Amino acid sequence: MTDEEMEIDQVVDQIIEFIGLVDGSVEASEICKKNDTFVKLYTAVYKLADHPEYPSYLYEFYIKTICNYCKEIRVKIYNTEGDKLVEEYTKEFEKYNVQARWLSRILSPINRHYLSFNQIESTVVFANKAFKSIVYGEIKKKLAEALINQIVTLRHADDISWNLNHRVIESLLISGCEGEIKIEKVGENFKWVGQINNFQDYDELFENRFLENSKEYYLTICNEWLQSLNNIEFIISATDKIELEEQMADNYIKDNQIHPKTKPKLSKILNEVFIGKSAETLIQQEQERLREMLRSKKFDQYSKMCSFFSRLDSTFELILFEMKAYISKCLGQEIIENEDLHKDSALFTQAIIDLKKETDLIIEKGFKNSQKAIRARNQCFIDLLAKLPCASQCFAKQCDYLLKEGIKEMEDQDIEQSLDEIVNLFGYLQNKDLFIKIYTLHLSSRVLNRRMLRTDLEKLMIAKLKAESGINTFIKLSKIVSDIDLSKDFMDEFRKINKGSTEIDGIPTNIDVLTSGIIQQGDPYSCTIPAELSNCCKMFETFYKQKHSGKHLKWLHNFSSVEMETLTLLKTYTLKISCYQAAILCLFNGHNRLTVAQIKEITGLPGDELSRQLKKLCNPKIELISKENLKTSKFTDDEVLEFNTKFSNMLLKISLAPKTQSLGQNQQNAEIENHIEQEIMRDRTLILDSIIVRIMKARKICNHGQLITVVLDQPLLFKPQPQMIKQSIERLIEREYLRRDPNDRRNLIYIP
Repeated sequence: MTDEEMEIDQVVDQIIEFIGLVDGSVEASEICKKNDTFVKLYTAVYKLADHPEYPSYLYEFYIKTICNYCKEIRVKIYNTEGDKLVEEYTKEFEKYNVQARWLSRILSPINRHYLSFNQIESTVVFANKAFKSIVYGEIKKKLAEALINQIVTLRHADDISWNLNHRVIESLLISGCEGEIKIEKVGENFKWVGQINNFQDYDELFENRFLENSKEYYLTICNEWLQSLNNIEFIISATDKIELEEQMADNYIKDNQIHPKTKPKLSKILNEVFIGKSAETLIQQEQERLREMLRSKKFDQYSKMCSFFSRLDSTFELILFEMKAYISKCLGQEIIENEDLHKDSALFTQAIIDLKKETDLIIEKGFKNSQKAIRARNQCFIDLLAKLPCASQCFAKQCDYLLKEGIKEMEDQDIEQSLDEIVNLFGYLQNKDLFIKIYTLHLSSRVLNRRMLRTDLEKLMIAKLKAESGINTFIKLSKIVSDIDLSKDFMDEFRKINKGSTEIDGIPTNIDVLTSGIIQQGDPYSCTIPAELSNCCKMFETFYKQKHSGKHLKWLHNFSSVEMETLTLLKTYTLKISCYQAAILCLFNGHNRLTVAQIKEITGLPGDELSRQLKKLCNPKIELISKENLKTSKFTDDEVLEFNTKFSNMLLKISLAPKTQSLGQNQQNAEIENHIEQEIMRDRTLILDSIIVRIMKARKICNHGQLITVVLDQPLLFKPQPQMIKQSIERLIEREYLRRDPNDRRNLIYIP
């Protein structure tokens, strides 16, 4: 009989015969797939699908067949209990999946045309609903009970084997499918695939019981371990157990044996049982051991403990607290109490850098670079440096040492690395403005004394400070360094108009032009310089005014240096001296002997500065100028000085220039620090005033306490004290920027 001649009853009989041949076996279904019977049946149904009556007849046949099969399954397994129920249910569910899939495939033309057009649920959807209502719905409670009991048995015996149970759990999940669903072959099995919208059965019948049972099981193990193991062994064993359970849960999810939403709940129970109830006691008992691990760099054990306690936020805070206590009370306190260290900027800076490296290692090895741990460590450093008033000064002074020209056995790469480390520490300073102020003074000194190592290093350092702080405060520093480059350009232009030479009247000249008001130069003393040098100054001024009309040059003789050669001695010596010393020595070109008073009158130098310059020239070890009274280093006005014509020295190049000071001559360190403090307080006052005005201008009215709270976090360069903010508010009220609300004195009103 051909396909075209088959009647509807014959097609139905052929389908029944085919399904009987399949009989729920995967292997049998593969045989039928290769047989041409399936192809013939599919073709026949495809042709019948266009008939006006046959599709409904075939669908009714499908419904009847599925329902009868479900009733047969129910009869087989209804009276079974326990493990037998799970086993029989799993077997029958697998067979049902196979037969339902093949029936749906044969009748797929009906799905595509008749059912879809008439908005009737598909064959697969009906198969799922029929099984849920006829089989699953009748036995689901005792089925879930049997499943939980089996899991209890398996868990106490060994780790859970899900091979037999996952079909039951699949039924619990599929019962929540309320939309389109399919039966697909996954590996060697057929399974239902669809969007799960309702987890009621899964939650009530399985998940809640499973989690409760797991908690009881873990509590038993936890109590046994706490009694039989020491603290470290307990932590290691508990960590291994938690990781094993989570790995198993991942495998169950991957194989679709439990739903992904169960894993975080299971992890939470594990953490609460093993960690939450024992963490505080364990950490207190192991406090000294934790610190010893850090001291002896036993990061493997420490990492396991950190990983163990970091599973819960509450316990992670406990381990962070211990880390902060170790940094602050053990490592940091040693630096705070070592007063000798505070006096040596190099040793102090290196101690802080070493501490930073040690904590970096703790964060990396112990906490796996956890952001919470990094933030906690950073706060420790902020608090530590806030207790060390010398930090800003030491960091700036060490930068000056690294960037200053001199004898240093350091490669450029090492210098850059050291600067990077200091910049990182700069980020922890609360009083960044103090560091910037001191750094600016040192930079000014390097520029004025021509002690800069390299301008590119200076620019690199400024760029790093900008990147670390994210502010525009370093424009002034950038301008100081850029003036050096501009000065080189000036000298190049001067050389071009001076016949390719920088010599003026036979004197080689090198002049730096710096921006007034930016660099900290102090006030130079008035001095009558030699005519040779005076001519050099006048010629360069003429050149400069031609380039920049309206601008005025102020000569900083106190920072100028001169190289002179002796012509009347047995040997020709090259003297590197200050401009003031050059003025003094040139006087002896026309005089053999001069009193101190005469030198003071001719040069115009004040007594203190003149004495400072003469000390080097009259030093008994050098004695370029002979001093009448050798018993004292002081100079009196009537004391006679004479050029030493018998001067002799092993060196042909001799440096005699006294050390210069950045804020002015003869100022003591206390005065310099006082000057810096006054400038800092003035700048902070202006910043706070501007912040308060800006806030009040936007808000118009604001509560006094709320305004203080807002202003506290606004300054980027320093941490203001509430008292400073209150003083700024009172000052702005006096200046009529603000006024108090007459109805509520706690409120402030902005005055436009």
